[in-house]
Parts: sequence; C-alpha cells; structure tokens
Amino acid sequence: MSESAAMSVTPSHLPVVSSAQAYSSTLAQLRSLLRLLITLEFRRRTKNPKARMWWTDVHYAKGVVLRGRHKLVGWPTELGIPFGNLSDVPGGKPVMHYLLSLWVAGTLRFEEADENDIDLARRKPSAVLPGIPPDLPAPRCWKQCGRNDMGKARPRPVKNPLGKPLRRRKDGAISPKIILESDVEDEGDDEVVSDMDE
Repeated sequence: MSESAAMSVTPSHLPVVSSAQAYSSTLAQLRSLLRLLITLEFRRRTKNPKARMWWTDVHYAKGVVLRGRHKLVGWPTELGIPFGNLSDVPGGKPVMHYLLSLWVAGTLRFEEADENDIDLARRKPSAVLPGIPPDLPAPRCWKQCGRNDMGKARPRPVKNPLGKPLRRRKDGAISPKIILESDVEDEGDDEVVSDMDE
C-alpha cells in the first residue's frame, strides 16, 4: 500500500498528537500515534485507565490476554510484518501507514479473549501473539509419566572392562505408568461396614 493511499484512509477524527511534542521523524510520529490509539482502545475496553499495551510475547500474554481478557486480532503477519514493539517492526513509514489504515478500518482490533485463549496464554505465551495461528500444546497434565526404559538394562559403552561379576538384573518399577481411578479399590469401605455391624 502506498503512503498516499494510506494517508487518504486515515480519517480526521484521529487524536492529534500535541504539536508541542517534537518527533525526530514522521516515522516516530506514526509509531507514537498507533501506540496511542491501541493503548486508548485497550483502556476503554478493559475499563482500566492505567491499563498498558504490551508488545513482547510473555508480557502480552500476561498483561493483555490473562489480566485484560482481550486479544488483538488482524495483525498482518502473513505479509511479513512481525508483531512486536513498533520501533522494531521493519518496513518504515509504509508499514506504519498500513498498520494505521488497518486500525482505522477495523481490521486490526481488540476482541474479548475466550477461555481457550486464556488457557493457551498460560501454557504457551508465544502461541497467543496476534497474527500467529494457535499452535496448541498438550495440557500440563499430559506430562511424561515416568521413565520409558523401565525394566530394561542401561546401555554400557564397554561390556565389563574390568572382568568383575555382573550386577544382578533389576526388575524396575512394579506399578504401571498410569493408575486410573477405576483401578483403585476402596479398602476403607469394608472396615467402615464391619465397624457399624458391631
């Protein structure tokens, strides 16, 4: 999108950044305007006048998705524009004009985060970044259930180099890797019944 086309999309009702504030360039002014618009909308939606927009994966997940219960949608990562601090986004003025035009058009906007987004933000903060399709990691309860080499001898690089007697083979763990609730027998119920009979 050309600069002139993006400028024509920008409406006149955008907040005017104080002319007393000096900017080093037009690019710095565009970044500041976009940050201001996003932060003001985030504060309005969360009804918190001190809410802050975060731009790194962990802070975005904790501050915006978990605490603020919102997510930013419509970020154009498919065009090679990575989500992050606007000062680090490559592309200069054309990219900032494009992001600003997306914000004004409503393509780039905040939406309420659902429970799946909040759960994903807890488990893998980088998966909830704007523009990245969610890559769903396994829940924390699906951790590794123990060693996968139970009942097997450990490999040794050299077989009995000193000629000593071999150690006896160990059987390993006796219990299964996972114990289901249906496998557990209630032994305490029999004792309660016998106490009541007496």
